[in-house]
Amino acid sequence: MTYTDLDWSEGNTYLKMGFQYIETTEPETFYIDQDTYERYSAKDMEKLILEPSKYIAINNRGNNKYKLFINT
Repeated sequence: MTYTDLDWSEGNTYLKMGFQYIETTEPETFYIDQDTYERYSAKDMEKLILEPSKYIAINNRGNNKYKLFINT
């Protein structure tokens, strides 16, 4: 199983290699620390006590999920 980040690729190479498209995941929000450039998920932000003005929220386009089925 593998994923392609839709910000970078549609995943056509995986289809050419025999992977089957499974689904597209929902876009996600990430937060970037403007000082360190570390990336945090929304779940991380809920767990941490952080200074909100220090972070920039960005949204990705989601991911395509693929599986390769091998007959043995």
